[in-house]
Amino acid sequence: MPYVIKINRKYSFKRRIPKQFKHLYPEYQSFVKTSLSTDSKEIAEKRSQLLNARLEEIWHQAALNNDNDIESDYVEAVKRCRLSGFNYRTSEDISRKDIEEIVARIISAKDSNETSPDQIRSILGFHEAPSYPISQALQDHIAFEMPNLLNKSENQVRKWKNPRSKAINNFVAVCGDLDVEKITRQDMLKIREWWHDRIKRKNMSANSANKDFGYISQTLAYARDDKNLKIEVAVIMAKLRFTEKESTRPPFKASYIKETLLSDSNLNGLNEECRLFLYAMADTGARPSELVGLNAKNGDIRLDCDIPFIYIRPDYKKELKTAQSERQIPLVGASLYAFKQLSNGFDHYYRKSDQLSATLNKFLKERNLLPTKEHCVYSLRHSFEDRLTVVEPPEKVQAALMGHKYHRERYGKGPTLEQKKKWLEMMCFDIQ
Repeated sequence: MPYVIKINRKYSFKRRIPKQFKHLYPEYQSFVKTSLSTDSKEIAEKRSQLLNARLEEIWHQAALNNDNDIESDYVEAVKRCRLSGFNYRTSEDISRKDIEEIVARIISAKDSNETSPDQIRSILGFHEAPSYPISQALQDHIAFEMPNLLNKSENQVRKWKNPRSKAINNFVAVCGDLDVEKITRQDMLKIREWWHDRIKRKNMSANSANKDFGYISQTLAYARDDKNLKIEVAVIMAKLRFTEKESTRPPFKASYIKETLLSDSNLNGLNEECRLFLYAMADTGARPSELVGLNAKNGDIRLDCDIPFIYIRPDYKKELKTAQSERQIPLVGASLYAFKQLSNGFDHYYRKSDQLSATLNKFLKERNLLPTKEHCVYSLRHSFEDRLTVVEPPEKVQAALMGHKYHRERYGKGPTLEQKKKWLEMMCFDIQ
């Protein structure tokens, strides 16, 4: 496969930058190169195909953008200026520089008989930089990050893009689609005030506003670093965040799960996959996205062994929340009951955790099956952790089952299936 190289035991992507796009990269850079994060040639080739397609899209978009005469003139001016030994600056920027640089530029423009009129204009900064609105900066930032999203599923990529787009759309709605170099502290205070009013009127969480500020900051930092623009991000974004109230989803009581949530009579009218999902989550504590992402064809669901288990792990189109999230969970009680009927995994809700959670939460609310308005399906994970704490397993076992980081130095492969099963059997639901 073209563009795939092997360095030590891992594969990487490497492609020479075409001449027409060299101006998009630092002068010293001749190749686009990035790790494919795998030692499997088959997976490397698939990732390389995806990465190459993304790269072609980025270059194609760059070619379209250069159709703009103002931008093309500016790019050419930058090139000509570098040939004369200067970094390009507009005439306004030059006027703020030390007198030595101003004199050097004038002498260079005046003394060389071979200097063309265009080159003189470039040295003296007569070409204004093209406008770079924040909406375009967002699109370029997304395109720039695409190679880092190769391991995410289509749904994970969508969830990565959407909050960033929402943040910039909110900014544009309040302040306008401003040139990123012209965004000021006052603009950010304006959108902060807009968020303050919205939080009060709609009783929203401050977390929503703070996330927006973070994504706006990321977009401005990208524009500053990648386009070499004058943007004082730290100054513009300083002390905008609101104080957040600490909030966690409350857990269900174990008795409530058994007598209410896993009651067949209470679940009448709920589709089969959602019903079985409740059983699966109750005795695994796995995240919804982890359960609906299981692929039986890859061996993620194992019922044909002494200790049945599920294997939560990433693949080339599915990324886990953290490195510690990769784990094997023995199936016991309610979860074993569920996966005996889901031996091939989820079908309708495969990799659709948002849709499944929305359907389940709506059903439980409409049937008054949630103890409080703060409870939701995800509360089952918090309940699982509390139930584990009650039986007092070793900290290493609890971390391994939850997919959390173990905070002491780790040696060996961690707890075995037998060890994990021992503690799960002390707390699982007895389903007949």
